[in-house]
Amino acid sequence: MRRGARRGRREGPARRRARAPGEALNADVIWQIAGLGILIVVVHSVIKTAGRDELAWMVTVAGVVVVLFRVIGVVNQLFQAVRSVFQM
Repeated sequence: MRRGARRGRREGPARRRARAPGEALNADVIWQIAGLGILIVVVHSVIKTAGRDELAWMVTVAGVVVVLFRVIGVVNQLFQAVRSVFQM
């Protein structure tokens, strides 16, 4: 093995290559959305327990908006893949 080569380690986020339009979607986006949902639920529960119901709902709505933006990005990639398959 040559010097400085990394064996068995995954690439970091800065070193990942751009995904081709027809390439399959990896599970990272799904895990990020699931993690964000869990985080939103925990923060909502803590703030609601503190008696700040309005703020808890604002956090929930803001989290839903962030998740929707992530989903819009995934749907955009899907449409780009379909467009490249059919040469539109």
